[in-house]
Amino acid sequence: MENLFLAGEMNELTALYGALPFLAFPEAWKLRTAEGVRSNIGSVLEAIMVRNPYPAQYLDEPAWNQLVMKAFFTDKPVHLISGLDERANPELARILRDFSGNAAPPPDPCRPCSGGS
Repeated sequence: MENLFLAGEMNELTALYGALPFLAFPEAWKLRTAEGVRSNIGSVLEAIMVRNPYPAQYLDEPAWNQLVMKAFFTDKPVHLISGLDERANPELARILRDFSGNAAPPPDPCRPCSGGS
């Protein structure tokens, strides 16, 4: 099975990660799932993040926090992450506070544009 993850193409990886809740020996796939979170393939990330109960049940806290933050960074539907409320933790709250504090403020709609004609 590991070879399928290593050699799979985008659609195959999407199917494999989406099937995580149904695979035998769920503990065996924790590291593979954490690796998948580091992917830059949108469909793979969505297969792991969106309505998939496996990460909430099996990822350790650092990997879980990385999944949630990756969802924000890649504009995935965070509200569809299974177990989001149940897996809330102080470290994730701190990371999110830091992230929101570093986000650029929205432009001021009342401020006139500079450098016009």
